[in-house]
Amino acid sequence: MAACLTALLLICAAFGRPAPASSAYMGKDLRNLHTFDHEVAGHVYALDATTLLVTGFKYDGSAPDAYFWVGSTTSPSSNGIIVPDEAGRSQPLGRYDGSKDLILKLPANLKLGEIKWLSVWCKKFAVDFGNVVFGTIAGPAPRDIGAMKPGDHGTQASAITLLNEKTLHLTNLMYDGTSADAFFVVRKSDGTDMKVRDENNSLTKLHAYTGQNVTLTLPESVSFFDVDYFKIGCVACSEAHGMVAIPASVKVPGTLPSSMANNAAPMKNCETLLDGIFNVEWKINGNVIRFTLTGQAEPGTYLSFGLSGSMTATSMISSDAIVAWIDKTTAQPRAMDYNLGAYSQCANMRGVCPDPELGGANDVMDIVGSFKDGATTISFSRRLNTDNELDKAYLTSAYDAVRRLGDRSH
Repeated sequence: MAACLTALLLICAAFGRPAPASSAYMGKDLRNLHTFDHEVAGHVYALDATTLLVTGFKYDGSAPDAYFWVGSTTSPSSNGIIVPDEAGRSQPLGRYDGSKDLILKLPANLKLGEIKWLSVWCKKFAVDFGNVVFGTIAGPAPRDIGAMKPGDHGTQASAITLLNEKTLHLTNLMYDGTSADAFFVVRKSDGTDMKVRDENNSLTKLHAYTGQNVTLTLPESVSFFDVDYFKIGCVACSEAHGMVAIPASVKVPGTLPSSMANNAAPMKNCETLLDGIFNVEWKINGNVIRFTLTGQAEPGTYLSFGLSGSMTATSMISSDAIVAWIDKTTAQPRAMDYNLGAYSQCANMRGVCPDPELGGANDVMDIVGSFKDGATTISFSRRLNTDNELDKAYLTSAYDAVRRLGDRSH
């Protein structure tokens, strides 16, 4: 694969959303902001250990030097630190009318357990306009729910982790692929079963697994709060080849319904990588980043995008890329995690290699896409930090990136 590189600045976490339905899970409830001045109001949730969600935020915008402000003292004080606004800016807050929800990323690798409050704070006059004090707490985190014990057709997994309310990760998944009508399935609390798309976003009968790590996303209308069991089984036969119970109370990171994201205010999270040929868009939802790649690419031709191997320059070597394409045979979208160790095809665990061939996992999930009017569009998600040593963490700061289009046979 030839080196074709460009500089790209990533990532802005700019989000404004209409207020959600009250039944939506928003992570850990930190309660309402107490109003002291300037009409400050809103409800605060912890989506995960580094992300706050403020719903229905109001502030009249008339103070000269007000910021989102957090600290570890017993109550809000000048001993704090600015939290960038929903657009990632550390500048005085403007007016908010309560019609949008804000996602705030804690700065400088700060975690929820290291702070005790959130305030709308005027630095110039050291005045608290409104706050919520929540004390020392841990934010929602992924939860290990145990292994899937060996069952029929060699079905088992050494560990199953709920990454958030809708996403599940299976470690070292085994299944021989011979069951007549096998699918990933969840048993809902009302007793009904629902199929879950595989790691390639397909609802076709399951293929064999020989120790892969697999990430699955529940259908839009379902979360793990609605589910009693996850299983691999023959749907037509009503048989479970492997099953694991979902705990009744799961304090995992939240996600936001796609309806909120679809109704979001226009975002500037997009870049043209090759003028008129290749564009990338992205958005962050809790601990997950979602990309959409659009390019002039026929089925079988890949679009790739990833983080540079260097934090200070654009470098293909040691970069972490995701390669996406429309399968020529099935017309289905595909996406795969790659590690770029050399300017060559993968051989003997060196070169441009899929992560699974290097002992890692394909951490790409929720893949959808199509080919229309000469253009391929593929959307996919990945956790900001997968804890996979082959993956680089996506941070809310400046990055260089690599990008490429080409035939998958090269």
